[in-house]
Amino acid sequence: MATALVTLATAVACSVTPSYSAPKSFTVGNDAVAQVVHDAIAGDTWRTQMDGSPTVDCSGQTSCTISYTVKQPTSGNDLDLIEPTRQMWKAFFADPQFQSGTIHVSDPATTSGGKSHTAHYYTLTCDRNAASQIDWDNVDGKGIRTLCDYTPQIKDMPGFTPLPGGDLGG
Repeated sequence: MATALVTLATAVACSVTPSYSAPKSFTVGNDAVAQVVHDAIAGDTWRTQMDGSPTVDCSGQTSCTISYTVKQPTSGNDLDLIEPTRQMWKAFFADPQFQSGTIHVSDPATTSGGKSHTAHYYTLTCDRNAASQIDWDNVDGKGIRTLCDYTPQIKDMPGFTPLPGGDLGG
């Protein structure tokens, strides 16, 4: 019985490990960054998946702005949306020219009146200074939120502050 439980626990632990690992060498560019974003999210099958393709705008190799929409989150845990960025950042900072990037994550939502729109979950900006403090293979979503510039955009995200006038975001 104990052997069966150890085997089951090992199988479960192995099955939730993301299958995507950032390349050891990388050159930042719109197409390369879009591919890494796609692969990092698709390779983490236990997390919320992307809906469509990412939009990427890189200024040479030094800075990128990345936006993507995810399908309805698989849990209420914001880390499902943040943790797949670990391998993205690891790839981007493998390029010695890359200095900073910003990731905007949104999801499809429905207003209380039944209209569809896109709700912005969060913005995450990370620069080379923050990246130098992070072991991308071991950091969790909480560590990323702490060291990079994390700005939640909806009330369900940790650290969200309503806008003056009571706007709850979303």
